[in-house]
Amino acid sequence: MLPIVRELEANHPIVAFIEDALQWDDIEGYKQLRAQTTIPLIMQQVPISHVEMLRQGIADVYMIGCMSGRYLLTDALGFGWACASASTPLVIQEIGGGGTLGKALALHLACVLPTCTGPMICLDDQYEDLFCE
Repeated sequence: MLPIVRELEANHPIVAFIEDALQWDDIEGYKQLRAQTTIPLIMQQVPISHVEMLRQGIADVYMIGCMSGRYLLTDALGFGWACASASTPLVIQEIGGGGTLGKALALHLACVLPTCTGPMICLDDQYEDLFCE
């Protein structure tokens, strides 16, 4: 992965983040990659607790979801406030089928969580043809 990251750093200055650069459970790999790149790393799932993720500084930005089967709203809020306590940026991803209500919930989370300053991903508008006749 490091050669690809070096290419991005050298020739593609528009790259703002790298999401899930390695296998999700390669914690040591993430630490090493983070130490060797200037491009911020975004991570959304690891096999350790949220507090331990923040303590170890595995990524520069963390992604939370608010409507998928893996995340409960309380988990998103809890991790969001932990990130705020650690002054760590967040990105919200709402693609779990929540539609417009999911987007509204994601926007509310973005307003409440102080370090949610990155881009937000909501896909309900891409499915307009499925819901409109």
